[in-house]
Amino acid sequence: MQDAVKVSTRQKNKALAALVLVSIIWGSGFIATEEVIRAQWSTNLVMASRFSLAALLLGICIAGKLRQTRRVELRAGAISGFLLYAAFYCQTSGQAQTTVSNSALLTALNVLIVPFLARLCLRRSLQLAVLSFSGLAFIGMLFLSYREGRFEFNRGDLLVMLCAFLFAAHITSLDAFST
Repeated sequence: MQDAVKVSTRQKNKALAALVLVSIIWGSGFIATEEVIRAQWSTNLVMASRFSLAALLLGICIAGKLRQTRRVELRAGAISGFLLYAAFYCQTSGQAQTTVSNSALLTALNVLIVPFLARLCLRRSLQLAVLSFSGLAFIGMLFLSYREGRFEFNRGDLLVMLCAFLFAAHITSLDAFST
């Protein structure tokens, strides 16, 4: 039996702080998207703004390494980048037609889709816990969609569900290409 890795209190606190920061940033993204939707920005304008800023910041960070990029890395980046763009596009379009809370919950389902895509595309095994939590998430999604005695999804919910699948495909592609 392997010994458990000892983690210092300082490392635990840093990890907890990082999780809180990521949660704040992730949640703030939905609020910011809602504000630009209310300001009647088109999905294309939101996407152009978001990805232009990201490209500028990334370009600054990796400027010296761009010449070392190989063709295979450019191809992998283009595929992964397209999946990310498509996911954000569906999320932004969907959020304009549903609630912020629906958008956040349905987007978060990507975490449960990743293991299934990894199983399908990368031949990874599925654990019982993953299947159990996926089932619970599906039940939660049904509760979310139950209104006035029936289940209903609006167009926005469906777009955000597509976004969750695309985010899962993006994460799976990063896993596949990073090897």
